[in-house]
Amino acid sequence: MFTKKHYTALPSWAEAKQVEGKGHGLFTNTDIAAGSYLGITHLALGPEQSKAMKRNYVRTPLGGFINHSETPNCALLRHPESGKEELGWVTHMWAIIPIKKGTELTCFYTDGYEDIIDNFGGPRSLSSLWR
Repeated sequence: MFTKKHYTALPSWAEAKQVEGKGHGLFTNTDIAAGSYLGITHLALGPEQSKAMKRNYVRTPLGGFINHSETPNCALLRHPESGKEELGWVTHMWAIIPIKKGTELTCFYTDGYEDIIDNFGGPRSLSSLWR
């Protein structure tokens, strides 16, 4: 039996459920405020790791279950920003609107909408968080 000291793949606020036509999706079991930090979804790999894995990233459990939407309730932001790649890339997920308990968390898979994040309470840039 698992206890609080044991590792769990998903945060306590999240659960994976079947989604018709999409396999599984990531759902919240609590209300989430706009602008809330939700966690790391992807980690970029270096050249040697990429060669061995035959891809240039790995997904965390959050990244593995989140589905695409044209009207997302979450945003994915990478850190560090351009010019600071020597540390590798980490992709973080933020709620961009209030999300009600039982709702599927979704994101827009394509980069290029970071400019709207300020309007929803999330950070426009992650650089200030690591200064």
